[in-house]
This record gives sequence, C-alpha cells and structure tokens, in this order.
Amino acid sequence: MEICHSKKFTLGVVCEGACILEADGRQAALVQGDSFVIAAGVKKYKISTEKGAGLCIVYPGKDMGS
Repeated sequence: MEICHSKKFTLGVVCEGACILEADGRQAALVQGDSFVIAAGVKKYKISTEKGAGLCIVYPGKDMGS
C-alpha cells in the first residue's frame, strides 16, 4: 500500500503481524509492538507485508497548525 502524505508528521504502531515500511529509499522491518514516525517532509511512503499486519496510524489534529 502506498500512502500519500499530509505534509504533517505521522505516528504509527504495529498492533499485530509484521511489515516493511519504505520511505525516501530507506526500509525498516517492523513487528508487533514497534512504533514509527513519518517526518512532515516525506511526500509518500509504502507499507508492505507478506502475512498481514494491523497498524494504528495517528495524524495530528487541527490544533497542530497548518
């Protein structure tokens, strides 16, 4: 899954399974319990998995500025 980014930082937690996070040519292998941050400057990122993964993605609210 390729995700276009909102120009704000994004927080994520792998709630189950495992996945590969790829952004700006870099990859990180993530497993259940791992967390990650996508910087505001990232234009898009990709999450891939072979056996499935459950993620919780948190975006900043309106009170975080423009």
